[in-house]
Amino acid sequence: MEKIIDAHIHTNFDDELLKAAAQRSGVDFSEQGLDDEMKKNDIVFSIAMALESHEDNLDKAFQPLKTKICSLPNILTMLAVNPYKSTKRTLKNYEDKIKSKEIRGMKIYLGYYPFYPHDDVYIPYYQLADKYNLPIVFHTGECYSEKAKVKYAHPLNVDEIAMRWDNVTFILAHMGEPWLMDTAMVIRKNKNVYADMSGIIEGKIDPEAIKTTLFRIQSALEYCNFERVIYGSDWPLAPMRGYLEAMRSIIPKEHREKIFYQNAIDAFKLTPEMLNPHELTTTPPQTPTTPVAIQNNPTTIAAILPAATAATTPGKK
Repeated sequence: MEKIIDAHIHTNFDDELLKAAAQRSGVDFSEQGLDDEMKKNDIVFSIAMALESHEDNLDKAFQPLKTKICSLPNILTMLAVNPYKSTKRTLKNYEDKIKSKEIRGMKIYLGYYPFYPHDDVYIPYYQLADKYNLPIVFHTGECYSEKAKVKYAHPLNVDEIAMRWDNVTFILAHMGEPWLMDTAMVIRKNKNVYADMSGIIEGKIDPEAIKTTLFRIQSALEYCNFERVIYGSDWPLAPMRGYLEAMRSIIPKEHREKIFYQNAIDAFKLTPEMLNPHELTTTPPQTPTTPVAIQNNPTTIAAILPAATAATTPGKK
C-alpha cells in the first residue's frame, strides 16, 4: 500500500463557504466523510489548516485559537495567524498551545492581510517557530476575497524571509498558483522552503479540462527537480481521489514516496508518536540532489506563460 499524507485540508465543518465548495466538488464535508475519503485513498495522515471565518472585515477573520474542530486521531492542525491580533496575550496563548502539542505549526494568510512576510508584525511568530522547531505555512498565490491584495501573496516575497530565518521551515501553500515557476525557483534556491500542491485544481475534476494546468505544474516540478514538494488536496475544495489521481499522473514513480509521504514528515517535523494511530515510522530525511539544468525547451517555456487554467470554481484556500 502506498502511504500518503495529505498536508493541506480544512475541517471547519460549519463554515458556509467551505460547505458551498464541498457541494461544488461533490464532497461529503463532514468528519465521517473525511474519514471515509482518507481510508478509501490510503491517506494515513492529514494536516488541517485552522480557519474559522472569512469575513469582509479582515481584522476579524481567521480567529486563531479555535483548532480542536476534528476528533479524528490522524489529523493535526495549524494555527492561523491574525496579524491584527498580535498582542502579548495572543502570543502567550499560541505558545501554550504549542507546548500542549495541540498544533503542528502556524499558517500566515499572505494577501488576505496587507503585510509582506518580512514585515515586523510576523517576527514574533517566526521566533516561536524557531524556538519550538515548527514550520510556517504561507498562503501564496490566488486569493479568494476581492478585498485581498495579491501583491503580498507572491511567492518571491518569501525568499528574503527564508534567508533571514534559515533555521525555520517555510511551506508555500498552493505552489503560489498561478506563479508556479516562481515558487519552484524559491524552493530550488532555499533549502528551508517547501511547497504544497493543494488547491491548484478545484471542483469536480475533469481530466480533459485540466491538461494545461497539469502541464504547468509538471514544468515547475521539473524545474525544482521534484525536491521539497508536498502533496496536499485542499479538501473539500476538490475530492481526494480525483485530486490524488491528477497529481499522481504527473509525478514519476521514483519521486512519489517523498512527495506523497516523506516530505510532509520532514517539513512538519512529524514524529512516530504523532503518526502512532497507524504505527508509521519515518525514514531519514534525504539529502536534496543538485537540481537539474533546465533546457531551453519551447514546450516547457510555453507551459509557464500566462495561460487559461482549467475550469475551476473559486473557493477558499
